Amino acid sequence: MLLQASHGRLMPWSAPRTGLQLFALVSGRHSASAMLRQLGQRHARAKWLRRALGASLMCAGVYLSLEWLPSLVAIAPLIGRTVAPLAAAATGVAAVASGLSASTLVIGAAWVRFRPIKGLAMLTLAISAFKVVTSERLHSPAEAKLMPQDSA
Repeated sequence: MLLQASHGRLMPWSAPRTGLQLFALVSGRHSASAMLRQLGQRHARAKWLRRALGASLMCAGVYLSLEWLPSLVAIAPLIGRTVAPLAAAATGVAAVASGLSASTLVIGAAWVRFRPIKGLAMLTLAISAFKVVTSERLHSPAEAKLMPQDSA
């Protein structure tokens, strides 16, 4: 157990700088620093698992909001059954790209408060990924043929 002696009694361990109390029970004999390191690693692993779960739920939500597109393509006469799997794959790729970009944006915005440099780097990464995804979608080859070219 992670405890400290105070006036002849065992009290919860308090962080020296912040005064925050920590209740922990770890099996085996460990020093206080080893217990704190083990608890920190466990906390970091749980934190990243929650972030990964949030990112996957974000991707799933975007996919569910775009799921109607392959069904719409499937009812097109003559080519619907052929093109529908391609539309489903494109919808999946777009959902993963948009979900990861949005998740990175949320994590970066949260990090700005506590880790400003890392947070701004994450926000820059998310915004640039969003720009790449939207610019590729807006400037497709089919659309480029329809645009008039300047003769300069």
